Amino acid sequence: MEGEYQKMDHEPQHLKGMKVVSNDSSELAAIERRQELEQTRDLARTVNDLKDMGHELNHEVLATDPLFQETTQSIDVAGTETDAGYRDLVKTDEYLQAYNRKVRCIIITVVLGLIVGGVILYFVLKK
Repeated sequence: MEGEYQKMDHEPQHLKGMKVVSNDSSELAAIERRQELEQTRDLARTVNDLKDMGHELNHEVLATDPLFQETTQSIDVAGTETDAGYRDLVKTDEYLQAYNRKVRCIIITVVLGLIVGGVILYFVLKK
């Protein structure tokens, strides 16, 4: 059967449909080692490319870091000012409610004073 094509008994997913050309186990082991070496080299190249890309991104981040720090500080300051503005609005609302209560009390006092004054004038002028 040497030289004939045979279907593999247990095919790995990536080798589906491929056929073995040789029955020599040492030759098959050598082919397998070469494929593993080739895959390892490809993986090493890919890892090296990713490492280079990481270094490039680090350089870009470091170049924009001062701008990032300024932006972060500006955001923090804006957040603090927004909180202070909100507290001022809450105080203003409290002051407005207190003012409205005082105005109502004054109006009620004036109306009651006018009623009492009218009743007193009525009895004084009635005589």
